[in-house]
Amino acid sequence: MSVNEYECEKAGVDVVKIKSLSNRIQKAAQEARDMGVQVFGGSNCGSLRYCDDPDKGHLILSSMDGSWSGGDGSENYDDDDGLFRGE
Repeated sequence: MSVNEYECEKAGVDVVKIKSLSNRIQKAAQEARDMGVQVFGGSNCGSLRYCDDPDKGHLILSSMDGSWSGGDGSENYDDDDGLFRGE
């Protein structure tokens, strides 16, 4: 896990809080992975999913509120302002 401090500063968010939040989310995602469960985000809803049959859709084990994005996760390293940005 890494935190981009310059980007946090630009966004006006507390770097320490972002580090703490990132650590908690990472630990939960690792725990899910160890159970064979995928953390999925999309359409402003998060979910935990499990693939029991590759020919069918994933089982949706839970739905979660919060801030979610289901984009492809692409990153732009060539931003004109020198900031690390995603799609």
